[in-house]
Amino acid sequence: MPIDPIKLTQEIKESYTRYLTSAFRLRDEKLREL
Repeated sequence: MPIDPIKLTQEIKESYTRYLTSAFRLRDEKLREL
């Protein structure tokens, strides 16, 4: 089963973004909406 590096990179990025938004909630609502 070959690994698709582009898909893997997107999944890692999305996972890390979810982690950051849940671990470090932003105080500024405008930034939170991004």
